[in-house]
Amino acid sequence: GGRPSPCHRSPPENHRDTVRSDHPGTADVSPPVAVFYPANSATNVDVTVTPTITFDESVRKLDGNPLENSDLASLITFKKDNASGADVPFNATIDAGKQIITITPSSLLDNSQIYYLSVGAVEDGLGQENTGSSITFTTIGAAVPTVTLTGPVGGETYYAGETATITWTSANVTNLLIEVYSSDGVPRVWSWDSFIETTPAAPGTLDVQVPDDALYGTEYKVRISDKDNPSVVSTGGDFTIIATATSLSDLKDRCIVNDIVRLSSEATVTFLRSSNNRNQKYIQDDGAGMLIDDASAILTTTLAVGDNISGLEGKLGSYAGMYQIVPTKTTVTVASGGNIPAVQTVTIADYTANFEMYEARLIKLQEVSFTAADGFATFGSEMSYDLTDGGNTLKFFTFEAPESDIVGSIIPQGDYDVTGIAMRYNATIEIASRTLNDLAFTTGVENASQRDNIRLYPVPASSMLNLGNVTGLKSVDIIDITGKVVRTINTSSDEFVRIPVSGLNRGTYMLKINTTEGTIIRRFIKQ
Repeated sequence: GGRPSPCHRSPPENHRDTVRSDHPGTADVSPPVAVFYPANSATNVDVTVTPTITFDESVRKLDGNPLENSDLASLITFKKDNASGADVPFNATIDAGKQIITITPSSLLDNSQIYYLSVGAVEDGLGQENTGSSITFTTIGAAVPTVTLTGPVGGETYYAGETATITWTSANVTNLLIEVYSSDGVPRVWSWDSFIETTPAAPGTLDVQVPDDALYGTEYKVRISDKDNPSVVSTGGDFTIIATATSLSDLKDRCIVNDIVRLSSEATVTFLRSSNNRNQKYIQDDGAGMLIDDASAILTTTLAVGDNISGLEGKLGSYAGMYQIVPTKTTVTVASGGNIPAVQTVTIADYTANFEMYEARLIKLQEVSFTAADGFATFGSEMSYDLTDGGNTLKFFTFEAPESDIVGSIIPQGDYDVTGIAMRYNATIEIASRTLNDLAFTTGVENASQRDNIRLYPVPASSMLNLGNVTGLKSVDIIDITGKVVRTINTSSDEFVRIPVSGLNRGTYMLKINTTEGTIIRRFIKQ
């Protein structure tokens, strides 16, 4: 076994090899290389140019210290004609990655002028030094036409129907042509359209209205050119236009999956799903309804049923047969609260034949009954039950227990007016009531007087529950949460009944009030 070579030593502290991207697996043995803009010997350079010097790797000062903005005045030379010419005042900055130096002249450059630009020696992170470099370029002549688009240059966002501003600089141009790269139709077809044929060519600003019906897109661009010499042209980068809908009907009419749309009008919150892990909400206006599906919890504005909201913005989509909007903006404006949304009265036949008309809106089915009702069966969580009007059948869907008091209650017997949200799950059309208040008993005269006049107190009750103002009362059943009748009281009193409850365990119970006109269900709590 040999000994280590006496010339062997550990690399100096903080030293590490750097692999070059253009030669994988080889160590960096080259000093930094500078690339200038404008390029060396460039001609017809615009007098508004902002030169840059870009290195192929991060650089620092020769003493190993970071290169800061304050160091650039002594590192950069900017002169007229050559290295011995008159100084050109400038301000210079270097980016956070220590690779790009930007030189901003203090004033416009002169026409037809040669300029000299150089950068001194710097080193890379391994201490490899370059020798500095320089270029010359010549600015455009005073009579040569130029045009430069200064906005939008790319990355901006505009809304359909709002004002956008186009800005530019130009010289020696009589008329300008302004064009926009826009799309139409489904699938999108992108093309250049002239929307300003001519406009004064002085440095200027032009306010234009984004069309009200502009479609969502991220590839919009503007270009501006000399109308008489199309080779003199300046094109901006991609910017975004977000479509604007004036109502939920308008939004659904333009429902193109993955488009982002802002609702400019107000809509009323009709239901909030508190347990659903998708943070779903239902809204409607005078013409349509919509499901808000917010699985990522983007929307942070606190909402309540009855709030009128505006400024909703999101991505359109469809899930399991229902249109939906997925928020892309964190807030909406609550314009007012406590509003009562309209309810459309429909028949089962009309509803199932015209679901799209009623989708996600509050509807009412009159005089329908639950086929599963037997006086004992209770509603489960996220279950479907048949509703019938005698000739047609529709599915009644229940929300989860914590978000609706329907779950656990007894499926009511008799004819009811059922209010709920018009929903669909794939091919199954449904109605989903929000609370027990959405179920209104219709047998006999209860709606006219009986239901509202019943007195039940105290609630919660500890020893005695009082029941009064029930016409044609025959008996009262106390039913526990499992649907079991735990006590029955037979009576013929129309005025007042005292119901002992002291022997009951604490919890929630249903009171089934049997009358000569039908059955009435009430809930009470035993404490």
